[in-house]
Amino acid sequence: MRKLITLALVCLMAASSSVFAQRPAGSDAKLADFKSKNPKVRFFGQQYFDGEGFFEGRAQTDIVYGTILSTGITPQDSANKFCKDIAGIYASELGELVPNYWEGEKVLQGVMWDPATETHGFYTFRYNQNINGVPVFRSGIGFLVRNEDEFPVVMTSNNFKEMENFNAELVNTAKAEVSEVMLQGVREAFKTPNFQFNGDIVQSVLANRADNDDPTEISEEEVVIWAGVSSTPIDQPRMAVQFFA
Repeated sequence: MRKLITLALVCLMAASSSVFAQRPAGSDAKLADFKSKNPKVRFFGQQYFDGEGFFEGRAQTDIVYGTILSTGITPQDSANKFCKDIAGIYASELGELVPNYWEGEKVLQGVMWDPATETHGFYTFRYNQNINGVPVFRSGIGFLVRNEDEFPVVMTSNNFKEMENFNAELVNTAKAEVSEVMLQGVREAFKTPNFQFNGDIVQSVLANRADNDDPTEISEEEVVIWAGVSSTPIDQPRMAVQFFA
């Protein structure tokens, strides 16, 4: 029987601070400006706590809706304009936002097919956060765009991570340094009590399987940047390896 373990992450740098990310400097003024230009805009999502109380939006995950957010000559042009409009609201440094491809080179996914017009009513697609060619783990922004003139963006959902404190040079220089806590997590997940990391996560797991009669399918490794998850972003991102099983 195939066992499914969603994923395992092994950090490639020594453990760093796990202080929750704070709201970007100057973001209040930028948010106020964005709302003044889009008076019907609404935000929905988890909230930051600034020491005195909660305030609207700018946390993980955050949905923006309620009005036409941007328009353009293509769906992606509309999305790009929205991203420029919100620059600095969610993070001082996002890195690059790159299209998420599916089935090869497809970016747009049509939704709400109308048989009368033989067209989709909307397009949905996603941009992923990326630093020097390396993705930020489960971070980016999704768009819902009407399939009509000027392709208006009507809803977005993001789980951006603040990358201001990330040293981009780590992408090329990080070396595997696995703590005992990380090793124990892998040992428990894959039932490999004697697991030792030998520089290749996948081969290490396969070589140390305790129940080889019940094999686990394991994907190839992918280097990512770990900046926390949606509910607990961290202040000091680090390099990590991701694989699925």
